[in-house]
Amino acid sequence: MNVYRITLALALLGTTLAAQQQRGEPIDFMTIVIEGKETLFLPKSLVKHPPEPPPPYTQRELDSINPLEKTPLFRSEPLEYQRRILQPSDETLTLTAHAGLYGFAGLDALYQTQVDRYTLDLRGTLDRGGPYRPNADYFRTHFRAFARTATQAAPEAPRMMGNGMLDVQTRTYRLFAVPSAPERSAQTIALALQQQYSGGTTLPYHAAFELHHTRLRQMDSSTTNETELRAWASSMPLRVDNIVLGARADLSVRNYRGTALHFHTLALSGSYADSAFAVEAQLGAQLGTTSWRTTEFTPLADVRARWRILPWLWLDGRIQSSMATVYFRSELARCPYLSDTAAIGLQLSPYQLDAEITIIPSPQLQVSANVQLSSFSEAPYPEPQGDGTFALRYASWTQRKIELRGSYTPNSQDFLRAMVRVLDATFDDGSRVPYRPEFTADIEYGKAITERLIASVRTGYVSSRRASAQRTDRLQGYLVIAARGEYRLNSVLSVTAMLDNLAGSTIELWQGYIERSSFVGIGLAVRF
Repeated sequence: MNVYRITLALALLGTTLAAQQQRGEPIDFMTIVIEGKETLFLPKSLVKHPPEPPPPYTQRELDSINPLEKTPLFRSEPLEYQRRILQPSDETLTLTAHAGLYGFAGLDALYQTQVDRYTLDLRGTLDRGGPYRPNADYFRTHFRAFARTATQAAPEAPRMMGNGMLDVQTRTYRLFAVPSAPERSAQTIALALQQQYSGGTTLPYHAAFELHHTRLRQMDSSTTNETELRAWASSMPLRVDNIVLGARADLSVRNYRGTALHFHTLALSGSYADSAFAVEAQLGAQLGTTSWRTTEFTPLADVRARWRILPWLWLDGRIQSSMATVYFRSELARCPYLSDTAAIGLQLSPYQLDAEITIIPSPQLQVSANVQLSSFSEAPYPEPQGDGTFALRYASWTQRKIELRGSYTPNSQDFLRAMVRVLDATFDDGSRVPYRPEFTADIEYGKAITERLIASVRTGYVSSRRASAQRTDRLQGYLVIAARGEYRLNSVLSVTAMLDNLAGSTIELWQGYIERSSFVGIGLAVRF
């Protein structure tokens, strides 16, 4: 059957090419895939309605493929959560190596000075696997240098504080959603400088400068580039008793695929604070352009307040109406399978209402409840492309969230924290926004068992999520049970262990990318 189809296609091809050459028409080729096995290149004029790409492979077809083509050789690192019980130390250099099943491995180095007026943090990472990249053969390098300065001529003199950061990341990965999935590489470079001057009789200010560059390279050598140059400054020079008044300016110029994008904010700001009540407000205007070459203008209003009703009871509130830029680098970090066809726009928030109550009955116990209602206009969300990649789509939706958090630290050796979140994000037509779980819960307990042994256990649950705005596909919910531990052999060497997904849940964070079974990682830390 395949031989017959190919023979017929070649005959039609020869006839069409001869006719086009006689008419002097240019020959424009298209690609046709027959049953996902044979590939032909035919002129587009051969057919009026080009055939659609073949459907993705079924699970049965995937099971018949070599497992190394669909299961990553290097397993990904579990969802990271901070180990909160670590013995304080004065080490300036730390080397950490870790490895897991299926060859996952990483090397991390951290150097940090402990000087009053000047500190320098250097962090380097060489990672084969990456932070939770299922179904991807992933290689990452990360280098970050962070410097801080603080100078003060005299005890009563104003302080001059500054910091700078250089962050360089490279990522190379191959996707396994379909056997023909592309290879990709991404590089991100960021440079940031900030300086703050708390003047006495002179003008106080806070200024920052940032430079970001992100480049995504596809297997076919096509690239997507985004470069941003941003500067912002704020000053609060007027003070009358507890009232402070000033202004803020934010200027950003980006280059996305050769298109210049601008985003500017100019606002007046003010604040009031006493021992029981504080309020901060900004009123201004925002102007921005998108990669569609459209311009948006919106007023800016942001009011935040905190009220200390009782020594153990706090109430926070916020009302905001603003506009924010959508960055390609941010969306790519959230979804590494994002295609380079994503248009970059502006996310408008006609209103965001936020209220939170915090109860602190004792220094060891803290409980908070947060309620949020937000409206977004033309906000991005990921939509599956059908070839293992995702594209950004824009739509309006409303989001309602209720979140409860609590933490209990009876002593320096134990801690317990818990979180429950209910989220309802719906489009204007009532359908749910993809990849936003309706219910999330998490509880973690950690303990310093001895002076040398530290361990923590975490249990989390994520409900099912809609996988597409255009279809009714849903990703099933999952339960995660994880544990981490560290044992100090001596003042220099420590052995670390992490066990993830002990319940053996099928975790599908993105449609087509499934994390199967459990994960075990063993590491060694060297501190100098």
